[in-house]
Amino acid sequence: MVKDMPALRDLYGMYAKSIESTDRSRPQCCEVYDYIAEPKGDGYRGLHLVYKYGTRTEALNTLYGGMRVEIQLRSHLQHVWATAVEIVGAFTHQALKSGLGSDQWRRFFVLMANAIAFRESAPRVPNAHLQREPLVAELKKLARELGVVRALQSMKAVVQHISTEVQSEKLFLLELDTQTGVVKVWGFGVGQDAIANEQYLRVEKDIADDPSKQAVLVTVDSLAALPNAFPNYYADTGAFLGEVQRLLTS
Repeated sequence: MVKDMPALRDLYGMYAKSIESTDRSRPQCCEVYDYIAEPKGDGYRGLHLVYKYGTRTEALNTLYGGMRVEIQLRSHLQHVWATAVEIVGAFTHQALKSGLGSDQWRRFFVLMANAIAFRESAPRVPNAHLQREPLVAELKKLARELGVVRALQSMKAVVQHISTEVQSEKLFLLELDTQTGVVKVWGFGVGQDAIANEQYLRVEKDIADDPSKQAVLVTVDSLAALPNAFPNYYADTGAFLGEVQRLLTS
């Protein structure tokens, strides 16, 4: 995630040489999906780069050669939109991210994506308004019917941090319960990867049949960095809510 569209273009430009490279002894960009030039029908916008692993080290190529990783590049507004879709989907128990669930909520996010595209002077979202006035009018109507502002304000998570080595933690397990609004965070220190994976597997097994719970095992620099890195697990819709309220009062 970067600040805005100019920063996103600059970042994309940094990948230009690797995108054009045909050197098989290095990672190769094999696919580019530009969902900013051509937004998805559900409103999703961003740049996706798919790289295929490659190295001069024969042993590593034998193990990992051809494996792929996807890098997603988004502006701040594109990112807060995508995060809000995940949070609302989780708390309302709807697969909005997969194009399922309430027609009204899905339409609301299409319109919000289009409003953000207006702000970023970027191509519009399919099946949304080409003019700002009818866009804002429909957004206001849907916001009233869904109670969007109140709903987003109510989607908050209380953090329970469960660990003993706060200073050395780099690996974290997060479990979000959208029913209670509690996110449990386990921290693991250096050399505790195996313990972390065992705990993650236990949690995944325990919540397998509970749609109100989700878990993820992640690596970040510190506990303090977690909310910014994974706002969906902290149910942080603040930036998105600010964008909604700006439009509703315009």
